[in-house]
Amino acid sequence: MFDPATGRWQPTGNLSVARGAGPHGAALLLDGRFLVAGGRTFTAEIYNPATAQWQFTGSMSVSRSSHTLTLLGNGDVLAVGGENINGIISTAELFKAGQ
Repeated sequence: MFDPATGRWQPTGNLSVARGAGPHGAALLLDGRFLVAGGRTFTAEIYNPATAQWQFTGSMSVSRSSHTLTLLGNGDVLAVGGENINGIISTAELFKAGQ
């Protein structure tokens, strides 16, 4: 976790699933939590800075890296594109707010 007051990074809770070497997507949710999804894995997790804890929140339909996560106005998050071992992914999936 980054502390802007000190300009330093501090260790915080561990992910439930390692993200691997591939780039993963991250999005700041409306309630201040962070969604992290993909990174050569199917999984998605939410980080709660108030508790410094990660929580598994489900699996994506395909493993993705180098994709985008976009926060929509209603709080849902759209995962778009990317790639995996099978090549370029031309699909999108929706993470429903409140999960």
